[in-house]
Amino acid sequence: MGYDAFNLSLLGYNRTTGSSDIDHFVAETPSQKEAIYRFRYDAYAKCDLIRQSLSASLSDWQDDEPDTVIYGINLQGRLAGTIRLTPLRADQKACATYEMFGDALDPILEAGGTIADGSRLAVACEDPKTRRRVLMYALGIAMDFARHHCASHGAIIARHRHAPFYERYGFQSISGPFDYAEALTPLCLMIAPLPHAVGAVPARSRYDSNVAMSAA
Repeated sequence: MGYDAFNLSLLGYNRTTGSSDIDHFVAETPSQKEAIYRFRYDAYAKCDLIRQSLSASLSDWQDDEPDTVIYGINLQGRLAGTIRLTPLRADQKACATYEMFGDALDPILEAGGTIADGSRLAVACEDPKTRRRVLMYALGIAMDFARHHCASHGAIIARHRHAPFYERYGFQSISGPFDYAEALTPLCLMIAPLPHAVGAVPARSRYDSNVAMSAA
């Protein structure tokens, strides 16, 4: 499917008009980050995306980059999802996605564009409707992040079999399916163009959160 500005605008709108039982926080302290790393591992291992590990934790060098923001999503006071977001520009390429796909992303960056890169997206909910709700909330955070950084494009590495879902929001696969050392299923890199006016929802800052950290 082609780019759908209306669907993209709904991502941010639905997040800001949703129920009060869901909100997000920025993981900044060591204990908050470690809880996210363990949540990622549990979520990925449970759905057979990665191999079992004795560390029961999943992190990489990008988590410590100054421009990277790690969000946790609380549902009814418990950690239910997470997403990692990084702005990519011609002068800021410290990102695992760029490390893997720099050749594909450079034309956008060299033309003056900014890419809002989403990675380490994880949701852990038993009920399919609740899982979709948390996922849409995470994508809403990503849209607000993109607005805040005036991003011209959004990028995400997704499971190849999940590509049709992201295509509803204008994402197109530009690389893949491919195998990745950590993953047990084929992945693909997806990109979507983001116009300057994707709805009228104001961006929230990386520190805008009123929900305390809770363990999964």
